[in-house]
Amino acid sequence: FFQAEDGIRDYKVTGVQTCALPIFEVGALSVREWFEGVQRRAPEVLGTEIDMDAYIHFMATMPVGVHWCVVHAARDLRAAGLPLGLLTNNVAEWGENWRSTFPVDELFEVVVDSSAVRLRKPDRRIYLLTCERLGVDPDAVVFVDDNVANCASARSLGMDAVLFGEDPFAAVAELHDILERRGVVTTR
Repeated sequence: FFQAEDGIRDYKVTGVQTCALPIFEVGALSVREWFEGVQRRAPEVLGTEIDMDAYIHFMATMPVGVHWCVVHAARDLRAAGLPLGLLTNNVAEWGENWRSTFPVDELFEVVVDSSAVRLRKPDRRIYLLTCERLGVDPDAVVFVDDNVANCASARSLGMDAVLFGEDPFAAVAELHDILERRGVVTTR
């Protein structure tokens, strides 16, 4: 938890305990402030001091999960002429790390990063910004995400949404089913 100060962008929660991740992902906290907060909060949250060297090592070496069947599906959809966008809640300082794990620029014509636009999912405004940058209406979008609240927000705007669970092949199949119902021929 993070003791937020009044005036941190849209997260004005003076004196209220709140999770720091949303504040971090919109660029209102630096990496240094994040780690200082983790260290300060650890005794209360974990019941003990945290080994910051171990924590930093974990954060630096934690692999970004890439599901290659999803990469191949995105490549096929892009080759079929569908506009593809990537909407990510992220931390500015970690951008190069995750972007180096798969061919982001090849797959997506638009990338909207929460830390760059100072909004994050499930805020409706970031979905609308992504649609605007893609040049599509929300009801033309099939949104894929691993978070229930993010999918609910997308649906509230008229988007179809696929909840990406533990089986990436099931999510890709559901995506293809939705596109086929819309009359889009896809390769499976």
